[in-house]
Amino acid sequence: MTSVTTENGNHAVRAMGNYDPVSAQLAAEELQRLALAALDLVLGQGGAKISPNHNRLRPWFRSAGRIPAQLRAGVQRASRTFPFPDGIGRKPFEDWLLGQSFPPRWRDRARDFGSDVWQHRIRRRPRPEVAAGAEEFQLGLITTALAAPKLRQQVLERIYRYLRARVLMHPDGPPTSAPSAWTLFLLLRAGTMENAPQEIRTCLESLASTVLATEGWAGFWDLWLLDLGHKHPGFDFGEEFASLERKLERWHEFQEMDFGPLAREDWTEDAPEYWRQIVTDMP
Repeated sequence: MTSVTTENGNHAVRAMGNYDPVSAQLAAEELQRLALAALDLVLGQGGAKISPNHNRLRPWFRSAGRIPAQLRAGVQRASRTFPFPDGIGRKPFEDWLLGQSFPPRWRDRARDFGSDVWQHRIRRRPRPEVAAGAEEFQLGLITTALAAPKLRQQVLERIYRYLRARVLMHPDGPPTSAPSAWTLFLLLRAGTMENAPQEIRTCLESLASTVLATEGWAGFWDLWLLDLGHKHPGFDFGEEFASLERKLERWHEFQEMDFGPLAREDWTEDAPEYWRQIVTDMP
């Protein structure tokens, strides 16, 4: 594992400390494995639930640690030097970058040192392995892993097998548009994390809330899979899914359905002619 520190010697404000290519590859492979397992459960093509490999996920999916005094002070000084327009928010990682713009002051170093001694040497609390702003990297890894071409092909093959067993295929055939990486992430989070450590579950719950608040990514096949998932007794989507769940229960309205900002404006265009057979179980 690599450990990255800033040029000014600030070891408290670390970069993505344990994020090396090897750990990223292992985490991505584990996400893909869990996504296919969750999809198999939803489509009735799998067996018992599987548990995640915690060691592969832990370096990337943990709650961010405390924001050091050196970083907070650097952000304040950068904001005064480079004023930003009112109402323009910044993401945590952007603040992390801004905080590196100024060398740390001795009093901020002392404050961080004292906090480190108290929290990790006296109280013996474990040091978080994920730096402030890690969410940007976590979401990027999820997208990279779950939007991989080979995985998308495997997902479409599974959906096709499901449809062949239930639908007299219409000439427009099986789906050609694979579900979004976000859909696969929500499924694996709801269906494979029951036995995961609390720190991983908390991190993924936070990311799921971010995904559900993201606009314009869900098409027909995304909503269909999420509908199947929320009906599955072994899946727990959590409270953040409640609003979408209530809307999914009204699929019979289809064309007039408003799934909120996460649905694409043209989401109905992906729907096949046989949509009623797979949405409402109508003959």
